[in-house]
Amino acid sequence: MSQFVRILSLGAALLTLLLLAGCGLASPAGENNLTPTSANYLPQINTGDEATPIPGGTPDLTIAYYVVNYTGDCPWGGPGEITIVVNNVGNGPAGAFDVTINGSVARVPGIPAGGTANATVTFDSGPVGSINALADSGNEVAESNENNNSYMIVFTPPPPCDTPAPESGGLPDLTVAYYWIDYTGDCPWGGPGTVNAMINNVGSGDAGPFAVRINGERTTVAGIPAGGSAQATINFSTGPAAGVQIEIDPDNAVAESNEENNELLLSFTPPPPCD
Repeated sequence: MSQFVRILSLGAALLTLLLLAGCGLASPAGENNLTPTSANYLPQINTGDEATPIPGGTPDLTIAYYVVNYTGDCPWGGPGEITIVVNNVGNGPAGAFDVTINGSVARVPGIPAGGTANATVTFDSGPVGSINALADSGNEVAESNENNNSYMIVFTPPPPCDTPAPESGGLPDLTVAYYWIDYTGDCPWGGPGTVNAMINNVGSGDAGPFAVRINGERTTVAGIPAGGSAQATINFSTGPAAGVQIEIDPDNAVAESNEENNELLLSFTPPPPCD
């Protein structure tokens, strides 16, 4: 073959390859296809398989807030309960873990990703000056952030409530609630009038008849049931000059659970005498 013919044959072969490349070659069936994309994005390979999960799937426990409920008559004196609300702000579920609250431990069975659970402990007396809580105190849960599991608040509590003396079963307890003076003449404080005492039975038993002495004058009360009240009144011709003294059951006719709260003594400076 002449050199000219060989050159033509080689040129034809090259031209054929260029034409085939320009038209594109079909891939065999079942092979991965390159998805055409714009120049702004990287091409993606479509395989038909599920996408690879996002790395992570780890829980993250944190304390949202607390609630204190008192079940007794005296708030802050207890008894009651403290509830800590725990959030899982991670992207994986948390298994069971402990929450320690002021030294007591509550068990939480687990929290799904994005979920919330309560941890509650009870107490006999109120938290004095702080609430200190720690989620996952046993370090049972592997978290994406181990530095946000604690919560502490320090506060100044109100004054303690009065502690009532324990009642002796079925006994009355007589005490003066208050008094008032009624003047019936034209000159207040000069008399005549009445001194009145309201007497309460704060015990758990009924009180029978007893005497009441007001500024030395005696009167009798027929009795007061448990939780009840009665009025004792004496008359005077001239007003009490510098005070009112009330004595309940001066004869000690009633056995009481508390014998130390039967008197009321009030001293005052009267106004100038009437003209």
